[in-house]
Amino acid sequence: MENWTNRTELLIGPEKLRLLNDAHVLVAGLGGVGAYVVDAIDTLSPKVFLVYECIKQGLKVVSSMGAGGKTNPELVQIADISGSHSCRLARYMRKRLQKLGVRTGFKVVFSPEPIATGSMIKTENEQNKKSMVGTISYMPAIFGCMCASVVIRDIVHANSLSDSIRTNFVSFESLRE
Repeated sequence: MENWTNRTELLIGPEKLRLLNDAHVLVAGLGGVGAYVVDAIDTLSPKVFLVYECIKQGLKVVSSMGAGGKTNPELVQIADISGSHSCRLARYMRKRLQKLGVRTGFKVVFSPEPIATGSMIKTENEQNKKSMVGTISYMPAIFGCMCASVVIRDIVHANSLSDSIRTNFVSFESLRE
């Protein structure tokens, strides 16, 4: 049976694959420990606290913003928190973190798509939550994939996977000669 990492090694090369194998990543809410933190918390206060503490500790973090009420995957973006826009959760994150002295310094996955009309309800007797937003199955997965891409690309020190593809393509071509 083929080694399940062969295709990844072909894309990014053996050294970058070793970097990925040696990396430690924490996905908040799902467990794990590591030097890179993926925030997938959907409640504002714990989300702000986690990101703030990560920044204080010098840990790299990528934070998933609100996928709820959104349906267009083509609008999902990656940016520094300071560059996020038209996303209610990102706006609240910026506001709370600015009070703590944080204005920039970590990546977020967000969508500027307006929340679909009628997809949000107010919640009662919920600790730390004022509302709940309906979510379509594929959007949280897309946000998660985008977060994973940030971590992987940062770990392998590639500005883009296309650079790695070109480098390995050239190496592959030289093997055929």
